[in-house]
Amino acid sequence: MNRRTFLGYLASGGSAALVDLGLFLLFASHGLSVPVASMASFSIAAVWNYIISSRFVFRQPLAGQRFGQFVAVAIVGALMNSGTTWLVTSVGIAMWVAKLVGIGAAFLFNYAANSLYVFRSRPLPQA
Repeated sequence: MNRRTFLGYLASGGSAALVDLGLFLLFASHGLSVPVASMASFSIAAVWNYIISSRFVFRQPLAGQRFGQFVAVAIVGALMNSGTTWLVTSVGIAMWVAKLVGIGAAFLFNYAANSLYVFRSRPLPQA
């Protein structure tokens, strides 16, 4: 595992989580239902994360096919996050702990899938 890439992906994912949370709260406070606000904020955060990950983490050009792959990985990661959170809470663990476990599981899956599948081609040359 490349340490620079992993730390960059951690920062990229963290910034996307802030975009997701901030927009979710904004949309919900303006009357959107929770599911609609959640999907809208997730969608915008996924685009943000793709751009940051492509250009600064994996140093690759933006590409439509790669974006589709990135979103597919993000959706699987979101399902993994939700499922893990539900499973951990079902055995009596506090919700916030369960959510952290879910986030961690999804992060590791997303990093591995993006590193090995989505961004597997040659990076851009350094400027």
